[in-house]
Amino acid sequence: MSRVTPAMLCFALALNLFSRPAWGQRATASISGLVTDSSGAPVPGATVTVKNRSTSVERTAITNNAGFYSITALPAGTYSLTVAQQGFSTFSVPEIVLQVDQNATGNAQLQLGTVSETITVEDAVAAVDTRNSTLNTVINSQMVNDLPLNGRNVLQLLSVTPGTLNTSGTFNQAATRPESSSQLVSASGGRGNSTTFILDGGIHEDPYTEVANVLPNPDAIQEFSYQTNNYGAKFAGRGGGVVNVVTRSGTNEIHGSVFEYLRNSRLNERNYFAATNDGLKRNQYGFSLGGPLKRNQTFLFGSWQGTQIRSLPSTLTAVVPTAQQREGNFSAMSKQLVDPETGDPFPGNIIPASRLDPVALKVLQMIPVATSADGLLRYSRGDKQTDNQVLARVDHHIGSAHHISGRFFWDELNVPAVLDRSNILTALPDRRWLSLSAVANYTWTVGPSVLTNTTLSYNRTSNIAFGPTFPATARSASTSRRYPRATHSV
Repeated sequence: MSRVTPAMLCFALALNLFSRPAWGQRATASISGLVTDSSGAPVPGATVTVKNRSTSVERTAITNNAGFYSITALPAGTYSLTVAQQGFSTFSVPEIVLQVDQNATGNAQLQLGTVSETITVEDAVAAVDTRNSTLNTVINSQMVNDLPLNGRNVLQLLSVTPGTLNTSGTFNQAATRPESSSQLVSASGGRGNSTTFILDGGIHEDPYTEVANVLPNPDAIQEFSYQTNNYGAKFAGRGGGVVNVVTRSGTNEIHGSVFEYLRNSRLNERNYFAATNDGLKRNQYGFSLGGPLKRNQTFLFGSWQGTQIRSLPSTLTAVVPTAQQREGNFSAMSKQLVDPETGDPFPGNIIPASRLDPVALKVLQMIPVATSADGLLRYSRGDKQTDNQVLARVDHHIGSAHHISGRFFWDELNVPAVLDRSNILTALPDRRWLSLSAVANYTWTVGPSVLTNTTLSYNRTSNIAFGPTFPATARSASTSRRYPRATHSV
């Protein structure tokens, strides 16, 4: 029996004061079922225990007079199930895989005998959710690892769910991050920006563009579900689908990964319309590590990913004045030019040098001469991007009644200013995209039939642009968006 300290009660009260009802947990699973004897009669008072095989944390419930039990707020993972009652053999299911948002059904039929006798049953949990009619697809860790991901953006896997299609709309992922374009997905014919994104139970989206905030890398994500029809009111949000993402947590065993992904112009074919190779150098690298701080009680998980992109694409084009046009000679044009002051035509479509604006002539010195007679200019602009993201998560269990967890996620993308003094067309400002996300969860199993879950989340996106610094330093744009939100459920 765990003891509730005054500090824990103050923590729960503080979260409740700044939260609102949600009626159900967002980032967990549940299991329920009937316990009967060999004749089909209900067995009340039976002890049902589920145990997380990775952390050895147990949750128990007692069947009611109808033999029914329900255990909610279970983190997604692999569990074992045992049912014990005096006068009957112990019923055991050694392995049950619970996925995020899953409402599993685990019925048990007890046989006469002693508690020391154990009857082991395989596949006793129904894979089909019979408790609601939600159309839900779970993208598990195996799918994330096996299916190709361009840039390691797991949102690309939304396209493999039924009833979805890639679409365009007022906003798309490029409004939030330049490397996440074309990830707008429509659910069941809805608008592409009507999907709600949840990360570890808290809202995780850009409230201005109404699309997802940056998600952690695949090595930091355990799994996610995409509910596209008839989902519960606990998600609130808009009328499209719901993407519910759960990050990895530590276990009793130390686990981790080290990775690097390389894309290089030496391994790629030249673009058909480009004169030269784009010189691409793209490196994406990092690691993840999880394990116990205290076995069976406190667990830690962390991940870092860095991305470096360097390229010089030569497929940019613009229409600029030719060498003759820079001198005022437009004789190649069939249309007659007219003096705007007198209304008289310019003889031979040639503008006198005295009539040319000296400011315009100065600007033309920073624009290359057209490479063809029709004024078409082909040029290149260097692309440089540096992205770093860090995720840290801690889970702490106080007995079987209290579970406290916290997760922090930080991501920053920097794109430095570009300006070639000989070609002002290449000018781009110095840009920075910053994403912050934090979630605190507290689950308290008050009794066999009462459980309270409080989630406090903070989500922020920021996009700031400066410059370019030549010929003058100027701040061109600055936006900052915050979206804190708290949810509470009983």
